[in-house]
Amino acid sequence: HITEAFWLSPKQGTAFAPHIERLRLDETMAALKIDFSSTFNPVTGGEPIALSKIIGSSKAILLQFWSPWSGECEASLPDFTAITTELTKNNIPVATLILENSEKSTADTIAMLKPLGEKPPGTWLVDRERDPLSTLLRVQTVPVFVLISAEGKILFNGTSDSKELWNSLTGINPSIKRPELSNAAE
Repeated sequence: HITEAFWLSPKQGTAFAPHIERLRLDETMAALKIDFSSTFNPVTGGEPIALSKIIGSSKAILLQFWSPWSGECEASLPDFTAITTELTKNNIPVATLILENSEKSTADTIAMLKPLGEKPPGTWLVDRERDPLSTLLRVQTVPVFVLISAEGKILFNGTSDSKELWNSLTGINPSIKRPELSNAAE
């Protein structure tokens, strides 16, 4: 139908692009299974941590892909804190993966997290240089949230203000309540 609609009105082609991109992303995510034995370095240094240790016996894990050089990521920190607090309270761990794997990005991330206190919410990790998880999950913008079941199945890939994320989360645990988010993340 899209091909026919595009053929009849090429100027409307750009209206179909987001739908096609979402369809392709959903198809790719449905075919993926995440290996929880994958390890990542903590932002603050130390031994690599396996995703299996973070998820533990939980039914799912929420990954946030983040960059210290994104104004949107910085502006969304209060919303991220509210989301992480709600999910942690309901036994859904949250891990943030920093996309850039460099000393500068790590130092900038640590500096941005200082206002959140000694122990920022969630687990903060650096994505791998070789075979990054962000590439496998087709992360093209930040911040992006990916909800993964304990079996490694991708339940959601998108933004925190999406209804689908919150529907997936309440499907896992009905007592999860969507926190009030500021307009910065929307």
